[in-house]
Amino acid sequence: MENKKELKNTKKKKVVIIGAGVAGLASGIYAKKNGFDAEIYEAHSKPGGLCTSWKRGGYIFETMHWLVGTKKGNFWNKIFTEVGAFQNLEMKTYDEYIRYCFPDKDDIIFYTDIDKLHDHFMKIAPEDKKEINKFCKTVKKLVNFNYIPEKPRQQMNFLDNVKSAFKILPFLKILSSCMKISLNEYSKRFKNQQLRRAFKNIFLNDETSVFGFFYILAMFHKGTNGYPIGGSLEVIRNMEKTYLNLGGNINYNSPVKKILHNAGNVSSIVLENGKEIFGDFFISSGDLFVALESMLGIKSENSPYKDLFLEKNMCKPCFQVSLGVNHNFINKTNSVYRYLPLKETIKIAGHEFDILETHQNFGLPFAPKNRSNLVISYNHYSEFESWFEFAEDREKYSTQKKEILAITIKALEEHYPGISNNIETTDVATPKTFQRYTQSWNGTFNSWHPTPKNARSMMKQRPYQLREFQNLYFAGRYIFPPGGIPPSVKTGRDVLQLICKKEKKIFKAD
Repeated sequence: MENKKELKNTKKKKVVIIGAGVAGLASGIYAKKNGFDAEIYEAHSKPGGLCTSWKRGGYIFETMHWLVGTKKGNFWNKIFTEVGAFQNLEMKTYDEYIRYCFPDKDDIIFYTDIDKLHDHFMKIAPEDKKEINKFCKTVKKLVNFNYIPEKPRQQMNFLDNVKSAFKILPFLKILSSCMKISLNEYSKRFKNQQLRRAFKNIFLNDETSVFGFFYILAMFHKGTNGYPIGGSLEVIRNMEKTYLNLGGNINYNSPVKKILHNAGNVSSIVLENGKEIFGDFFISSGDLFVALESMLGIKSENSPYKDLFLEKNMCKPCFQVSLGVNHNFINKTNSVYRYLPLKETIKIAGHEFDILETHQNFGLPFAPKNRSNLVISYNHYSEFESWFEFAEDREKYSTQKKEILAITIKALEEHYPGISNNIETTDVATPKTFQRYTQSWNGTFNSWHPTPKNARSMMKQRPYQLREFQNLYFAGRYIFPPGGIPPSVKTGRDVLQLICKKEKKIFKAD
């Protein structure tokens, strides 16, 4: 009897994880590091979720173009190191965040070096000296803004909260002013028309709050932002390798249908094939809306996450045109994005565009030798419902994709004459594409859209648990603002700290 009791007490508890994106893999890695058994169930045939790349005709296309935390000495790099994301990867740094390539005027360049940006802006718009100085000064102040607590909010004591408050206190005035103003309103402070247009269209959505843009530039200036050469697929494969080497298990092509619960506890998950999986703790790291509405049968409007799914707060879906091109037709600048203003607006999926947002990578591993990929993103404009309707009619869906491709290529001719005859590979990813491959309920890879009206409420961290369930946790882009890859990794880390506390374990990150 004593031997059986001893065996029962030493048996490892099992953590069942839904989704093998960055949040799911991070959850699995920290679970294994802290002595739990861990199993991940992923609907797709490979890991990554929204952090993904895909191959077409010898070219690699993806959605990640830069990443915070690529430089050592900050919290984001610390957690990326803990999960093994950057193993054997070189980091690329950028000279330019955005370059506006005006066809008949000088380019407007948002350099990652703010001093260089200042001098460039002063040369172009000396009449805006006062506002340019103020802008650069504000960005430089944000270089030292560090609001990320290592503990989950639920575990922070009085002293932790005081320390956090003191970190934020010097920046309260900047935060308040930056969150209250949209890019559209901010752009009006400049007299120079080129600068006005550039600031207004930073995210190609002029109602976005300016704070996010200021903070991104500050992190570029600090050197924290870069790009892991090899892209998102290499990052995610490194995390997968770390998890598997720790003894974790991943079940691919295993979509989850239901999360079964009874009397305040989740007992199991049920796969699409009917197989039931039991565990002690459960982490849903995939799409939050799908988890609530489909898997748990809970109306999102009755949850603490309800405001995330309101039309006014959500990021709208995007679609992406990816091209494999002879690189001689592309100007080589070390920019994250090249914005191409158009002489005439184009209409795509019911929306008008007068600027193309482009990103490019030259040569291996993204393209064959002497070639490059060119990605054009149409962000925050498309309506998912219309794409769902298109997808029901394959012929109509295919026709719409071909129209988008043709219109885009024609527009590119303004800046790259002759490019049409030198495109070797094409790919069009619609909101339905993202929904199909990543289970994102509305086909978007961002969680929420920060505007002056909602920025403060949206910045609040969401709970990792519903009160109804003691052993179910949520991780991923919806939980920790502002969303994206690094915060998603942190949510996996936070959840395991909460589980360790419940099990009276000392959390181990290394």
